[in-house]
Amino acid sequence: DVLSLFSATTEEDQTSGEIYFITRGEKSALFEMSIDNVGSYSELSELPMECNLIADFSGVKYMSGVSSLKGLNLLKYNGDTVDVIYTLLDPESEIASMQELDGILYIGSLNGDLHKFDGVSLTLDSNLSGVPYFMSRIGSQLYILVKNVNSFYVHNGTSITKLDMESNIIN
Repeated sequence: DVLSLFSATTEEDQTSGEIYFITRGEKSALFEMSIDNVGSYSELSELPMECNLIADFSGVKYMSGVSSLKGLNLLKYNGDTVDVIYTLLDPESEIASMQELDGILYIGSLNGDLHKFDGVSLTLDSNLSGVPYFMSRIGSQLYILVKNVNSFYVHNGTSITKLDMESNIIN
């Protein structure tokens, strides 16, 4: 099963680059595929645990590890292997989403926590009162969708604004 993928193209050059993806099942691994040669891929490394997300942060591939305890497991591809670099055993702290903004990797957890990772240390940024299941960087802001809530959050790197959306029913 392919679980997550992303393209490592630059904003200036959308015609070349690589696609990275992770798999689970019989073969849990990180793979790379050239955009120029779609269908031809190579395995970069086996994964030390099941992973469900992959993100690029400062040119480095980070993955979220899944464990039976549902704790936060942040993994990093170092060019040869994938290693667990940070573990947090808080209940329901498993990573649900990851996105880079202004040199910080924001990590959303099942318990609603939003963490900041600067490449060295992990710190709690805030709690969003729901699972931040999708994050997207648009311009200089991070947009965060929270699961099963009629609102979303906008993070400018310094503060977070909650935007409530009016519920519309379509008949």
